[in-house]
Amino acid sequence: MDKRIYLITYDIPEKARVKRDQLRNFLLRIDARLLQESTFLTPYNPRELINEFNQKYKVPGTIIISDIGPDGGVGEMNIQDLLVKLYSLEDLNDKYEEFIKNARKKKRPVRSLLFEYLSILKNDPQLPFSLLPVGWLGEKAYLAYEKLRRKYINSYAAA
Repeated sequence: MDKRIYLITYDIPEKARVKRDQLRNFLLRIDARLLQESTFLTPYNPRELINEFNQKYKVPGTIIISDIGPDGGVGEMNIQDLLVKLYSLEDLNDKYEEFIKNARKKKRPVRSLLFEYLSILKNDPQLPFSLLPVGWLGEKAYLAYEKLRRKYINSYAAA
């Protein structure tokens, strides 16, 4: 991981609306986030994927990929704050915190807790550790999940 975020901007003519929509859908599929009209952001280097997409679909106009280092920002926001906002990391962290509490209490069946974690995980963008906010609970939640998973597996192995 290069501790950078990538800003993807494009200017595609109106007459190529279908190709522009294809590009937008592609950017969403690679988990880029819409920053504003015709501008997306991602923590993963998209250059190769976008070049392949462009070669396949022959998108007219301009696609620009800029990278911003760890001390950079967009507008008034630093990279970390921007990622927290675009990926709803505060809400996700709250869900991880609730899962950790539920796992400690053990008032629910283990299987239910396992599914709770997996339902949170499917919304986690899996950002590089270096880009996660201070106090991120994803790792603690994963360790709690692994402990529960082993318990669940062992209960069936013993049966």
